[in-house]
Amino acid sequence: MLCDRIVTMPVLPWGLRSCLIRRHPGMFKLALILSISSAAVHGATIANIDAGSSVFTPAFFNDFGTTISMNLSSTGNFVLSSPLITGGGNQQCSFFPMNLGCGFGTYSISANFPRGAVTTSAARADGSIQGIPGPFFLSCGPGNGGPMCPSTPGTSVSLTAVPVTISAFGSYVVPFSATGQIQATTVSDPTTLILDTPIFGVGNLSFSVIPTGLGGFGFVFAGGATALAWNFTAVPEPSPILLSAISLALGILARRLTKGKY
Repeated sequence: MLCDRIVTMPVLPWGLRSCLIRRHPGMFKLALILSISSAAVHGATIANIDAGSSVFTPAFFNDFGTTISMNLSSTGNFVLSSPLITGGGNQQCSFFPMNLGCGFGTYSISANFPRGAVTTSAARADGSIQGIPGPFFLSCGPGNGGPMCPSTPGTSVSLTAVPVTISAFGSYVVPFSATGQIQATTVSDPTTLILDTPIFGVGNLSFSVIPTGLGGFGFVFAGGATALAWNFTAVPEPSPILLSAISLALGILARRLTKGKY
């Protein structure tokens, strides 16, 4: 089982985080705190996303043009913005052009970018990176912006909300975390990486749902195909006591998950 394969890393591994979201939602917030603190203990260089940053995504994704917009900053690292990067969410049942609907229940909502098998242009952003002005390439490769752009591993950002029970039409606010890797080159020199850093952020996902023609619910579009607003808050600072105990806490968490205690 995925939950039995615990790997100690400075940042909580996706497998363990995904396992907690699906099977142990009560442990998710604890795991996020342990993840932040563990990174500090191991001296990992992680760019925390600033409060006030935001990402707007559709609730679904397809290869033929769903896009996100973002305004991300990390003090001392970068300020990046783009109104058009291929990406989207995981709620395919909300695809309004086909008049599909989602049934009431508990959902684990996530989104990621850049992505798309048939994207015809590179993921680009404006802003600045450690004083260097844009524009920048964030991700591209042969057939996806030109063979001179870095394509491995490329920028990859995932946004994952805690499970939410959608039981009525209306508005919802749900905590989320963001993880990933941001790589960038200048457009003028697409062969040299000027940024290559893991990122971490927390915040609140906001969305609204309304009835659909099939009796379920659909996510309200706030403009274009945008339905999910991921608004960042400040990443909490771990206390010295928590830092000194983090390795032990992670070990206990791993052992209990492996033995099925949660």
